Amino acid sequence: MVPVPGGNAADAGVELLIAAADRDDSRPIWYGNGGRNSGSTSHLLRAFDEVKQKRSAVRVRRVCSKVPHLYLGRPRPHAAGNRDNTASRCDNLLPNDFRARLDWCVAKDFAKANHAPFVNCQNDDTKDVLRLTATPGAELTLDAAGTSDPDGDKLTRGWFVCPVPDTYHGEVAVEDSMTSKATLEVPTNARGKLLHVILQVSDGGTPSLARYRRIVLECR
Repeated sequence: MVPVPGGNAADAGVELLIAAADRDDSRPIWYGNGGRNSGSTSHLLRAFDEVKQKRSAVRVRRVCSKVPHLYLGRPRPHAAGNRDNTASRCDNLLPNDFRARLDWCVAKDFAKANHAPFVNCQNDDTKDVLRLTATPGAELTLDAAGTSDPDGDKLTRGWFVCPVPDTYHGEVAVEDSMTSKATLEVPTNARGKLLHVILQVSDGGTPSLARYRRIVLECR
């Protein structure tokens, strides 16, 4: 590689090589566990989200700033306007994938390393984004009962509504959100909008590994 004066890093956490099934490559402004891109039509950049501080707040793109943490991970707020705010909601889980892969390199047998769960969402075990229709005012059952773990580890499930660009931004109630079967109440005023529901499944192995599925609900 030839050094370029004034050059910068070329990595892009949003474009993860190994997809976690919570994003759609054709929609880079949607959140994934690697963050998201901004909505610029001329070029794609890591999005900047607002993080409110005690004395001040920088006005930047506000998409998910009202959510303290999107996934089950430890929230790690950066300075207001920092580009990494979009990935901080699950950043404690990302290094675990790398740690597990290092274990795979030296483990003498399968049982000596941890492996990620197999996620089944709405009786679908692919890694595709699920696109469903929903009726405003109705209840939708969210089902992850078919999820399993290759190591037999105890699994923790969580359902989250993710506010992203061009979607419904009001409050959405999810009952029993930390169970295999949850119930989502479709808002009565969500007609014509999209609801993004994220399923996260984390195992109890060491290091803990998580996998995801995204459901996009078209309210009509």
